Amino acid sequence: MASKGQTFKAFYVAYGGEAFYLDRYIETIRQTKRRIFMLDGAQVTDERLVELCETQSEDPRTVVLDNAQAVKGGDEIRRFVETRDPRDQSVILVAVVRSEKLPELWSFVASHGKRQEWARIKPWQKDAYLDFVVAEATRNRVTLRKEACETLYQCTGPDLYRLANEVRKLAVYVGPAGEITQKLVVEIATKTLHVEPHMIAEAVLAKDQRRAMNLFSVLSMTSGEAQYGAVVHQLMKQLESTVVVRSFQDKGMTDPEIASLIGVNTWRFSEAMAPIARKHDLKSLVGHMGVLSKLDADVKSSSSFKRTKIEMAMLTIST
Repeated sequence: MASKGQTFKAFYVAYGGEAFYLDRYIETIRQTKRRIFMLDGAQVTDERLVELCETQSEDPRTVVLDNAQAVKGGDEIRRFVETRDPRDQSVILVAVVRSEKLPELWSFVASHGKRQEWARIKPWQKDAYLDFVVAEATRNRVTLRKEACETLYQCTGPDLYRLANEVRKLAVYVGPAGEITQKLVVEIATKTLHVEPHMIAEAVLAKDQRRAMNLFSVLSMTSGEAQYGAVVHQLMKQLESTVVVRSFQDKGMTDPEIASLIGVNTWRFSEAMAPIARKHDLKSLVGHMGVLSKLDADVKSSSSFKRTKIEMAMLTIST
């Protein structure tokens, strides 16, 4: 939505796979002083949408079309956009497209207004979730220690809705300008037993055998063999990254130099990637890659004892 000092736009298109941000965007619009009309694209035609937009009213209004990708028709919307007087501020149309790819109709509408994309954060993009937690703490006017941020993520898993709710709850507890500590997170945060393959790989490379085996056990109980391929994939992916880092370390390069070279935040690199790489030697890492390559083929085949083979590989790497 246009703010003071910005050029007025009659059309706004928000899209992407991250539902949390789309929902928050709608809530932000609801809080404006304009009259709000909410429509569902799955239950409205383009004629009805345009009819509502063209209805004369003394009150400035915003028409929000959620699930815009499901709207029936499109010709009337095109006509309305093409003939709209750009100086008319009586109606704003906001289309919320719940799709990673913007349909041609709404791309056309966005070309006459403004677009905003919120791509889905992948489950293995841990840093993005940690950054989100920090941003939520700032939004709630509290501070969050880095160990508390990590612990909160471990409690909730990759769920923006839950992370936001937990930060809000903790912020209420500590009060304005308060500090959220790791101890407080452990005591108050609602814990969910959630395991992603990348979490197992991280524990293995960190040589935290107990955590790695416990996480793999939970994943096996909840998903069976369905996630075995993903576990091996994450092990290979993170092992490759560790090989690269370890090779640069062996050349005597500093943490800031390596972080800059591989395109990683220096603080994140020094706190996570660098210490893990130092726990391994390059020769062993290269050897582990050969083991994982064979394991990847076994997991994708009808081979027996897949779980045992993965556990043995995990133990070998984390020893």
